[in-house]
Order: sequence, then C-alpha cells, then structure tokens
Amino acid sequence: MLTFEISDTARWDEECTKTLVTQCPNLETVALKRINGLSNEIIAPLASLKYLKSLDLSDPQGTITDDYIIPILRNAGPKLEKLILDSCVELSDETFSTITAYCPNVHTLSLSGLDRLTDEGVATGFQVWKQNEGLESLNLCRCVGVKDAGVQAVLVHSGASLESLNLNSLDELTQETLSAFWDEEGNVGDELVELDLGFVRCVSDDVIRALSMGCRELKILKVAPCVLKVFIDG
Repeated sequence: MLTFEISDTARWDEECTKTLVTQCPNLETVALKRINGLSNEIIAPLASLKYLKSLDLSDPQGTITDDYIIPILRNAGPKLEKLILDSCVELSDETFSTITAYCPNVHTLSLSGLDRLTDEGVATGFQVWKQNEGLESLNLCRCVGVKDAGVQAVLVHSGASLESLNLNSLDELTQETLSAFWDEEGNVGDELVELDLGFVRCVSDDVIRALSMGCRELKILKVAPCVLKVFIDG
C-alpha cells in the first residue's frame, strides 16, 4: 500500500500537496495530521487521487469546508475504507450525506468534534446507507448535535458489527437509546470491545451493569472520569 503521512508541521502548503499528488497519483493512504494552517486550498489537489483507501485530516488547525472535502470523497468513492476528519469543525450534514452516498465500503469513521452535524442528518444518513454492511469503528465524540434519533439509527445500521464506539459528550442521550445494547432480542453490541460514554448524563450504575451483561465482548467502558476494564465470566 502506497502511504504518505506527515504531522505537526507549519510548513505544508498547497504546492506540497500538488507535488504529492503529481508524483504519487496512486496513493492509497494519506494522513495530514495536526498541520498548522491546513486549509481548503491545501487539500483541494487530493480530489485527483482515485485510489484512496484511507484519509486522515485530523485536527487541521485551519479551515476545511464541505465544498472542498466533498470532491475528495466523491472521487475516492467505493475504494475509501477509513476516514478521519476529527476537529474539522466547519463540516456539516452535507459532508456526512456525501459519505453515505459515495463511500459504501467505509469501515472506520471518525468525526470527533463535528458539532455542526445534526441529529436528523446523522439519522437520515445511516437510514439510507444501505450499501454499507456496517461500521467496525465510529467516533462521534463531542458531536453534540447528535441525539437519540441519530444514535438509534447508528445502532440499527451498525450495532451488530461495531467493535469500537465513541459517544463521549452526547449528553442528551437517554437510557431508551442505550437499552438497545442489552435487548436480548437484538444483536446490538455483539462485537463491541470498547465503548466511550464519558459525559453522557443518563449513564448510571444500572446502565453500566446492564452493558457489562449485554455486551459479552466488551473490554473497555469509558464513563468519565473513569475507565473501566470489564471482565465478564463465561
């Protein structure tokens, strides 16, 4: 797999990206992490990469908007398997709907800090994402616009396949949504190994007990300020 990764620099600019895609048009993995000033103009040339399987633009320390990320996602399309857009705070439901429309094979999706995502947008996206067979890892940490409807749609779509789920700071979730994890008639949480429910106000001792019994593979349960290592007999 042809991979390029760089992080923690202020010296990456538009010309660098143009040179990268010109010299390495078959790149499958690109990670530009914590780039000071990473912006629309700098990422725009990535839209010419047709073989992307993994893209990480986390913590850009600059402005990235829907209009510039969407062409990249459309072009990568079915080949894209891993997408990390943590702290790209200007992105909205428009980006999310593009992911669900053009990227059926994504199995790892991290959208931490995208507070412009709405409950309706996430719910609708997962409801129509029929070609995707289920995510393995999903990070919605601090996506504070996402509430019960959005997470319920996540669990209907990917609840049986998720191994890692981060719902940290989704503080309006209710126990009705979390009850899917211990519903004996469903298969939500069957593969879940790590679950982050930090700063989710509805979490109680009873919820933790039910989760530990309902999710048989669960090893790590985060309920800030604690991290519980769950050991289940059987």
